[in-house]
Amino acid sequence: MNWGTKIILAYCLFVIGIMVLVVKSMNQNQELVTSDYYAQELQFQKRIDAESRTTRLMTPVKVSYTEGNINIRFPDDFKQKKCMGSVNIYCPNNQQNDMRSDFALTEDHSQFSILYNTKGMRKVQIDWICDGQTYYTEKTIFIP
Repeated sequence: MNWGTKIILAYCLFVIGIMVLVVKSMNQNQELVTSDYYAQELQFQKRIDAESRTTRLMTPVKVSYTEGNINIRFPDDFKQKKCMGSVNIYCPNNQQNDMRSDFALTEDHSQFSILYNTKGMRKVQIDWICDGQTYYTEKTIFIP
């Protein structure tokens, strides 16, 4: 085999390799974190204000995982108040494992559990309203 044939062969292998990479990259799942980026960006300042109110609480919100349940415990600041909100469990690598749940805290309960049993890292995003004030916190947990 002479050097001209080797150059043509190397060039063909290079082109085939590039084509394989293009086909593989076009078949990758390209999920967005959220489908309504722009609407959420407009609400960003409100979220910053809610986070700053949450950091001024006496104790932080506690999120833990035990036996198939994600347990959320609110500070005692909310124990004698009626609060409503939502919990978004966000899975960074698979949108199908995301979950959203609404909740209402009553005067005698400041904690609740959500049934959730998919393994991996999760971001638990909690929004709630109590006495006309909005609060927000985000915790990262690992489900074994």
